[in-house]
Amino acid sequence: MLECIPITSQFGSNINYASSRDSNWIKLRKGQYKELTLNIVDQNFNPININDPNILISLLIKFPNN
Repeated sequence: MLECIPITSQFGSNINYASSRDSNWIKLRKGQYKELTLNIVDQNFNPININDPNILISLLIKFPNN
């Protein structure tokens, strides 16, 4: 699932976000993947520096029913 997450918190505080939609799934080809790269960028695709050494990102992966 791909989301744009609004930053609505103050500098230095946690950003908590829960999606309210179930329609942003991205289709992948069947197979095995050895690597996943996650880029954190702004609205202009410029990299965002993450200064805090503590980060938690949850990825939701859905497997199709056969």
